[in-house]
Amino acid sequence: LLYALKLDPELLKDEATAAFQLADGLHEENDEETAQQKQKREKERNKARRRVASELLSRNDCPVKLELITGHRFLRYLLSLRNSRTNSRLSHASYQAKRAALFHLFRSFNVRQPDDLQNQLKTAMKGVRRMVAVEKQNGDGRIQVGMEPMTFTLYKFLARKFLEMGGADGIFGHSFLVLSWNLACRSKNTCTIQLNHFRWVEDAFQIFLLTKKMIKQA
Repeated sequence: LLYALKLDPELLKDEATAAFQLADGLHEENDEETAQQKQKREKERNKARRRVASELLSRNDCPVKLELITGHRFLRYLLSLRNSRTNSRLSHASYQAKRAALFHLFRSFNVRQPDDLQNQLKTAMKGVRRMVAVEKQNGDGRIQVGMEPMTFTLYKFLARKFLEMGGADGIFGHSFLVLSWNLACRSKNTCTIQLNHFRWVEDAFQIFLLTKKMIKQA
């Protein structure tokens, strides 16, 4: 919605445009503002816009003119996205997530994506994938996909530092790190562990992780 508001307003319905204009009216520019005040006002306006977008998407009526969405329009949206830290292209997985979000938008408002649009999106995603691969090969962005693994040397260093820290924070940090490492899981999975997930099996301490792999080979 925020992309459409800024770069493709034709996609928004009149009610949505009016809601954003009302929010912007509460944060109008002032010629006497300092640079710091302008920055603060811009942050507040962006927060207000996000609140409006969230409210619009929670209604029964879709705020977007879904019939105007085409593969070319969606591709233009994808190409406008950049990594906020490196200003490089997003990963192919990130672009796929955006496509999934578009599908969810249609489904949320009980609208079926036309077959023609699905074919256009399929072609557009193939083009994005090739473009990302070429740009990465030419040095724009990381070749590796996903997060870098923690080395055993770094693991030992952090574990020792947590023990040296002492106190409740040090003990918690050490326990959390050791659990995550030995379970070979992400930190967010460690956060979901509860007491009823623990069990002793003879001389071993067993922990159950309730996760779902979309790719069976993984």
